[in-house]
Amino acid sequence: MADSGARLLGVRLLMADSKHIVMTGPVKKTFVLSNGVEVDTRPDLVYLDTQEEAAELAKLIGEYHADPQTPTHPDHDEETPFVYTPTEQ
Repeated sequence: MADSGARLLGVRLLMADSKHIVMTGPVKKTFVLSNGVEVDTRPDLVYLDTQEEAAELAKLIGEYHADPQTPTHPDHDEETPFVYTPTEQ
């Protein structure tokens, strides 16, 4: 339990420093954002400087899962295509 508290405290501190957190899920690769920032999604959580960067990374991850040329989300039924539906900010 102490370990969870330490992680939660770390997240709070990063949020207090205006970081935006994206849960990466099973995608373990590097994405390049439109502003040139490279984001390594091997960690389960990544911390980005702006809301726009976080939204763009989330969109790229969704598009990655929806692309028939890449592995689908492991929790998704392989017989039914993964559908990514972006939402407006």
